[in-house]
Amino acid sequence: MIGLLLAASLALTPQASLSGSTDPQTEADFRCFAGSLVLAGLSADDDETAQAAAMLAFYYLGRLEGRAPGKDWVRIGVQLEDARADELIAELERCGAEFAAKSQHMIDTGKSGS
Repeated sequence: MIGLLLAASLALTPQASLSGSTDPQTEADFRCFAGSLVLAGLSADDDETAQAAAMLAFYYLGRLEGRAPGKDWVRIGVQLEDARADELIAELERCGAEFAAKSQHMIDTGKSGS
């Protein structure tokens, strides 16, 4: 029983900030950005995946720079890239779903003309 309670409390514990930000949206976007850097690095021999990773990286970098334009997000992401690769890759399913939803919204809005 104690083991179950401990596991539950660990699952509910917020992840440590990798971005240095206390804003949850900034942290989530940073994890997507850094995860896409990892994916791009792992996909050097796969042009299609590398290009998809680059698009994802630029999307999330734009969001980050929109909130904190003076921060060197690229340097921070590159520094974490190898050290936290597994953790960051695990974020990419969520990130890809968010990116796909935004892309679909743009398509739908363009088709409707409003």
